[in-house]
Amino acid sequence: MTPPLTTLRAYVRCSGHEIELRVPAWHWAWRGLLVALALPPLIVLLALLVSLDDEGVAAPSVVLAGLAGLAFVSGVLLALLSPLLSRRTLTRIDFAQGVLTTARSPYPVELGTLAGLYLARPSKLGVFFELRARRLGAPDVRLLGPLVPKHSHDATALASWLGARLNVPVDVSGVDAPAVSSTSDQLAGVLCYLPIQGVFLIASLYYLFAARRRPFVRFCAIQSLSQFGFSLLVLTLILLALGLPLGLSDPSPLQTLLIVLLAGSLGLFWLWNFGAHAYACWAAYKGRLWVMPWLGFWVRRFLP
Repeated sequence: MTPPLTTLRAYVRCSGHEIELRVPAWHWAWRGLLVALALPPLIVLLALLVSLDDEGVAAPSVVLAGLAGLAFVSGVLLALLSPLLSRRTLTRIDFAQGVLTTARSPYPVELGTLAGLYLARPSKLGVFFELRARRLGAPDVRLLGPLVPKHSHDATALASWLGARLNVPVDVSGVDAPAVSSTSDQLAGVLCYLPIQGVFLIASLYYLFAARRRPFVRFCAIQSLSQFGFSLLVLTLILLALGLPLGLSDPSPLQTLLIVLLAGSLGLFWLWNFGAHAYACWAAYKGRLWVMPWLGFWVRRFLP
């Protein structure tokens, strides 16, 4: 029996003397849908801001429109190819026969040639990591991946369990993330959320790259930037739904109603956005990891 798993429950399947490791297709499918549905509207909004000049359509708007189309097509392709990408991560470990097989290689690997298991990041700049096996006199084998930070606890438990079954050493130091260690981390988190236009954006962009070894600060930066992008999307929808009809309407009771609705919506938008930043500032000052509920589906993977 495998150890109790929560975040990796769908990634591990045990049957008799065989264990199957595979990244589910939805790991890529939802990312593709997110790219296809969220990124193009933001690019189109930017294109609208630069589209018209004194002589008509500006050249940058054409480029941005092309990027929006490319983002949509790329996201749809990623979602459609998700089953294929999932199959390429398949790894089977047969303890009865003493072999390991992967979808990337047609040749089985003898379990006796494994010298150890470890968790590692393929890229120092990336958040993804993998469970790998060292081999004697041969290249390492990827057992499971890509995984995200929220999987680190379960990945550690799975690696320890497999290491005990295979009687090999296990190294999980590659994904260890220290907790909030100083007041400076909390103050940096406050800067990432500070509801003063420009300050939180500059601070978040800075700490996104400068706080690679400060997971609390990096999470605050990622969530702040995600909230900035999401708030732009919400504002765009409000302006398209109410602002555009208002601009096209003639003086009438309908126009008055649209003005009231637009003013109320913008007021509620400001309260929501400002309140989210203010509460996040307070949570960061207290050293708490607060996840904005509407961003949980995305930012939870970056939790320390």
